[in-house]
Amino acid sequence: RNVVLISRMIRMILLILFSLCFLPSTNGLLKEAPDGSVCFNGCNGHGDCKDYSCHCWLGWHGDDCGTSFVEGSTIVPILTAGHFNVTRKNFTQVVSKNKVVVLGFSAYTCHRCIQTENEYKNLSSRLLALKVPFGRANADHMKSIASEVGAGELPAIIVFVKMRPLLYKGVHTADAIFTFVRKQLEKPAKPLSSVKDVVKFLESRNEPQYSVSTIMVVGFFSEHEDVEEDDYSEYLETAKDLQQNEDIYLGVVTNPTTCQWFKTNKTIDRTPSILIAGEDETRRTVNLDELYGENFGTKQWILKNAVPLVGKLTSQNFGLYEKLQIPMLMMFLDLSDELQTATPSRVVGGRSGGIFNELLLEEFKLAAKEHVDRIVFVYLDGNLYEDKMRSLGLYGGRERLPSLAFNTRDNAQIPFPEQLPINKDTLLQFCADFVSGKLRSAADSQEMAKRALQTALPLNKKNSAVRKDRKSVPPSTRGVSEQFGDGAAGDRGVVKLTLKNFEEFVLNEDKDVVLLLHASKGCESCAHFAVYFKRMAERLRDLRIPSLEIARFDVADEAPPGHLNLLVGPLPLLVMLPAGAKNPPWTFYSGVGKVQPMMKWVHEQSTFRFDLPNLPHLSDKDKEAYKTQVREREEALEEKRRQEERDMQREQRAQQEAVRRNRHRQKEALLKEKEKRVEQEDQEKQEAEVEEVKKKKDRGVEEDDVYVDDEKVLLDHDEF
Repeated sequence: RNVVLISRMIRMILLILFSLCFLPSTNGLLKEAPDGSVCFNGCNGHGDCKDYSCHCWLGWHGDDCGTSFVEGSTIVPILTAGHFNVTRKNFTQVVSKNKVVVLGFSAYTCHRCIQTENEYKNLSSRLLALKVPFGRANADHMKSIASEVGAGELPAIIVFVKMRPLLYKGVHTADAIFTFVRKQLEKPAKPLSSVKDVVKFLESRNEPQYSVSTIMVVGFFSEHEDVEEDDYSEYLETAKDLQQNEDIYLGVVTNPTTCQWFKTNKTIDRTPSILIAGEDETRRTVNLDELYGENFGTKQWILKNAVPLVGKLTSQNFGLYEKLQIPMLMMFLDLSDELQTATPSRVVGGRSGGIFNELLLEEFKLAAKEHVDRIVFVYLDGNLYEDKMRSLGLYGGRERLPSLAFNTRDNAQIPFPEQLPINKDTLLQFCADFVSGKLRSAADSQEMAKRALQTALPLNKKNSAVRKDRKSVPPSTRGVSEQFGDGAAGDRGVVKLTLKNFEEFVLNEDKDVVLLLHASKGCESCAHFAVYFKRMAERLRDLRIPSLEIARFDVADEAPPGHLNLLVGPLPLLVMLPAGAKNPPWTFYSGVGKVQPMMKWVHEQSTFRFDLPNLPHLSDKDKEAYKTQVREREEALEEKRRQEERDMQREQRAQQEAVRRNRHRQKEALLKEKEKRVEQEDQEKQEAEVEEVKKKKDRGVEEDDVYVDDEKVLLDHDEF
């Protein structure tokens, strides 16, 4: 009972403290803003209430500023972590004054940027130990500079070494970035003197500061100042070139005794040679005198052997593949059951299109062996990279797996024909036509399939996939799930784009263009988002802004021009292409899918400024109704809170009275028990006295008899 009472008292105290936070108003119930308005939940203490609308502080969002972009209560505002700010004016001075300087590019409009600020804060203090300055730059104010140095996607870390920008492509954690920066300060090739040093260096790739795709390279030179001098110099030059790679670390051994130990143990054949420890835990070696040819030196061998023959492509190791700078053939599989095998590390489980993934990969590897130097072969999860599939001209999502396409530097769309089986023969023909220049588009791929199906030679039908039908259009429900062209509110305010008019429309330097990339087929989230996008378009049209255009592009059957790099994530994608700045990096919307925050984002990102009224998503008539509803709601909530407070006080008084009565009853019980104990003690005392008197009486009879006799004797004597 006491625990319950204490908990209720704590609740009561919290309610009283909460009520003290409300300033008195004209009606005595609500906290009002200086303009007399009220807001949902008083903006939860994370924003300012102005004209019935919460203006949330950085790091908070929602109608009542009740949701944070990061977990926990510690929020580091965007662009606040670091040693100083970088602007257009001081940019050149900053990068030229310091031998090594780190710049973190973010933007206030980049909501995901706030998730990295805590890491940047930790990084800031750690970089002080290296005496490396850490500057912060607002990419929205430095778009041209950000584009020049490679900060195309935010947040971005650029390390300037002697004014040369190096884009960091690893994960944005303090440990990983610090390790990369420290690498730029150390020697390109770490000297390894003893066998112990070499073993420790090779095994260090498993330490947490390194990614799973990190490789360790060791060069062995027993006569580096003599006959091996040229190879040694080339190796050091390669180490210098690869120093900017966050996943490749090089060491060098010039101690003849150490080299001899590794030769004796059959790790290397002779010197000069190279040893690589990579992701698959296998170690590869090569004698440098075996490397010859214009395009196959030490650097090329290291880059080539840094990746497996057919490897799984992930966001962590993509940079490693990209550095090979050769075309990449991507196979998209359904990897939902990838680990459902007896040996998950060696066999890929699951099926794609009714075919075991491992059987598809076996044929893939056979084709890869024929194009080791020309094409990189990778596989990846089509469930996770549906957006990448679209950018390569593969449509339909997971229902159309397995799917293949080339990923080229010129962003050409060359998908593998679905009507062909996936085996060594068809893959080799596909690759041969690509290498010869016959394949440059999806139409060329279809022509190749037509020839293969019409040839007189029998077609190898191994691994003929049975794919599912593409998802149909989600059912349309007004206000919940809508499609464009259904006549719902706002539909007329959106311009439909195709490949024919795309660049002419969106690259118009005189217009701010808000572009929605969506899919009319198989994208349920697009249908839900369309509801709010169309309402936003309708409201912006009502504001009559001549410099602003609202458009959409359906990627269900075609993709936007690849050189614009617009398909960078899952659909739907909302992007601003501002007037006078029609070049990447683009600014993508990353907030909540509601009309008001989207309109505010458009207002902030537009080159041509326009007036945006408060509560812009509402008409004048709706605004009055909204304000009335908000006040009535807040008054009802406040009255409910006060009633709960009164009920709590009443309950508290009842509890206190119950406690008082309980204590009174306990006190009376104690008194009665004490009285009973006293009575019992008195009774026992009386009984003891009676017993004592009785005993004395018994003893007194005997004593009296003796005394009488003595007395008689004395009398007799006196008398005598």
